[in-house]
Amino acid sequence: MSSELFRHDSERVPIGILPHGNEINITVHRYESGPGDTVYIQAGQHGIELNGPVALKRLHQALIRSEGSGTVVIVPVVNPIAFDNRKYSTPPNYDARNGNINRVWPGNENGSYVERMVNELWPIVTQADYAIDLHTGSPDMLPHVRICQNTTPQCRLARPFGSEYRLVGEGPGNRENNSKKTTFRLAAEGVNIPALTVELGNSGSVGIEAVRRGRNGLMRILQSLGIVTGPPDGLTLPEPSSQRVIYDDVPPVRTPASGIFEPTSELGVGQVVEADTKLGHVFNPATFNQEAIITGGDSGVLYSRLDGGIVFSGERIASIATEQSPGGQIK
Repeated sequence: MSSELFRHDSERVPIGILPHGNEINITVHRYESGPGDTVYIQAGQHGIELNGPVALKRLHQALIRSEGSGTVVIVPVVNPIAFDNRKYSTPPNYDARNGNINRVWPGNENGSYVERMVNELWPIVTQADYAIDLHTGSPDMLPHVRICQNTTPQCRLARPFGSEYRLVGEGPGNRENNSKKTTFRLAAEGVNIPALTVELGNSGSVGIEAVRRGRNGLMRILQSLGIVTGPPDGLTLPEPSSQRVIYDDVPPVRTPASGIFEPTSELGVGQVVEADTKLGHVFNPATFNQEAIITGGDSGVLYSRLDGGIVFSGERIASIATEQSPGGQIK
């Protein structure tokens, strides 16, 4: 298959109208270079997650100097409302029901404001053969990639990205309480598009190392799929790290009481914890009384933990993944 330099074009796509008549637009970048697969990549579902858009800027700089055969579609900021307001979720004065855009895919043309925004974007997603969603987390979260199933199509995305941990499972909003709220990744899988979620460092700031990891991982995926055949001069991609496969099959740890969560200092993400390991406690700041001891429940790898702070009863404190290997799944 012959290759040629990518041709770049971009367009502003309207996804909503504000009350005074102004449009809300997203920018869609398209890089084309002959026949081949199409990969859709997005970032900025949450307005304070900045490493994704910066990594996509660096990917753009590499793609316009690369040769290949296929198409890459990039949306650097999916939720411009949350981004412009510097908020994680869409502010409630826009949509009081569905602030988290990553719970309403594939959208609804007759739904709430955020559901309608997603509905306008979804047809672009469904033209792709593969989909990648870039996020950032909290300081106490393992850098990882997430796939719904540890099977060959998803692993074609996860392996070359190179994150140390590969987390397998449907993820938040789907397993708990039989929720019908659907993430981007699960919605893509629902229409047979293998999808990958990437966690790139911390929210609220730009981490240069996380950005570099993101750009390099995305380029390795595009090379492994045969879409990029000749990276630009001067760009050397390190070999991907081996991945430790963990399974998101343990319910998240939640606090039964409100107060201040004080974590156990000797525990950090990445550690293997035994069943019922103490993760910290919640106390009443007015009386200093201990309201709850927070334990891990099941044994496994602690991949996310709240770094202390004010909590309300029912709030997620930590997430633990197991290292079991369900029969028949590919590592």
